[in-house]
Amino acid sequence: MRRPAPPEDRLFASVGAEAIAVLMGADAVRTHNVRETRDAVRVGEALRLCLGRDPLECSQELRGLVQGASVGAPH
Repeated sequence: MRRPAPPEDRLFASVGAEAIAVLMGADAVRTHNVRETRDAVRVGEALRLCLGRDPLECSQELRGLVQGASVGAPH
């Protein structure tokens, strides 16, 4: 059996799980890593908004996300 990793070595797994939770429909997540989680949640929100849509339509929203615009903002 593996030893649990120390907390500082679990950041990527935690943030990834939070992004997946938002992608799957979570409205809120609890975190101790606010800055990192904020970025992951923005990605999860943008991807959730794009599910089932034409990828070309979503490209503007995703570009805005990368540039720091709020998700779902008018283009």
